[in-house]
Amino acid sequence: MCAVSKGANKRLRIFYGQHEECDQQTYMEFCSRRDLGRRVGGKWLRKMYKKRCAAQGKDVKAGKSWLRGFLKRWKISQQCRTNKKCTPVAERKSWIQAFHVAWIYGIQWTGTTRCPKYGRFPANTIFHMDQVPVQFSGSGNKTYASIGDRSGCRLGDPSGSDAGKRFATLQVTIRAEGDQVCKLEIYYKSLKPTETIDQAELDHYATIPNCRIRFQKKAWADEGVILDYLHSFREDTAAVGEVLLGMDRHGSQKTPLVREFMSYMEIFPLYTPPECTDVISPCDHHIGRHLQEKIAERYEAAYDANQRAWDANGIETPEKRMMFATWASEAWIDLCTNNKDLITRAFVETGFLVARDGSENHLIKLQNWNSEDPYDF
Repeated sequence: MCAVSKGANKRLRIFYGQHEECDQQTYMEFCSRRDLGRRVGGKWLRKMYKKRCAAQGKDVKAGKSWLRGFLKRWKISQQCRTNKKCTPVAERKSWIQAFHVAWIYGIQWTGTTRCPKYGRFPANTIFHMDQVPVQFSGSGNKTYASIGDRSGCRLGDPSGSDAGKRFATLQVTIRAEGDQVCKLEIYYKSLKPTETIDQAELDHYATIPNCRIRFQKKAWADEGVILDYLHSFREDTAAVGEVLLGMDRHGSQKTPLVREFMSYMEIFPLYTPPECTDVISPCDHHIGRHLQEKIAERYEAAYDANQRAWDANGIETPEKRMMFATWASEAWIDLCTNNKDLITRAFVETGFLVARDGSENHLIKLQNWNSEDPYDF
């Protein structure tokens, strides 16, 4: 029997992975999970591979290089379940540039200069608010799936929650300094006329001090909810005087009554350009996805612990709401306690927190922007 050359061994390791059996077992787990329509992320794949190797007494790191090789070996790619056609960032460049010029060279140079670096609005007075739709499983609309899979990027979960529909909306408010000032707001869909909230569920919500729970049609915020939110927001930020609140161009956030209320309460609204929220919104750009991932981690842990019962009997909606509120609360604390740098970086990279003299414009890093053509304005 002829010996296998070193080059051949290397090629085999590239094709099969360093530990072939563990690699194959991980792929089978991936297929089983996708057959259920569950989301698969890179963290889950690395965790499963390390678990399989540990069972055989093998200590592996399973880093990003292993993940790239695994995806290539088994012809897997990241796919997005969406029907929305997004305009390329380059085609929206003029809108984004106009926004940054008006904000950095305009608004920050008006009124009273409270900070020599930033101008009218220092870091502790700059906030951003956005609404993040979240499924019960916390997962977004992206997953790893086999290339050529005819079922497409199907997402769901065995507990009875269709990941193609909104379960709840998180209204997230963050400050450029990264600390937790405002509560996380959770909007659930309005109850049916014959449905009431059980006292046990209300008591559970009362134990979550860093969240406000609201029931609203389609789990969205209309003018009345926005006014209630702004009143609570101003109570939380009264100590810092005039504040800037970045937000998208949702209709309920721009009504005459809402604008008048913000003017009276010394809230200066800064609206992002149309169809640019995904690029220059601090919440959308970084924070929303981060919260979704943290909630998804807690869902996965709960599902693994209750898989047999959930698959057989499902979960009642009130129980889902209570569990989700707990996960969202924990994720919000985790984010604001351990990821302050992420929050501040989100404001810097989207252009909300850069020096008004233009010396820090190079720090702006737009999502999905072509790095070969540096952004400038």
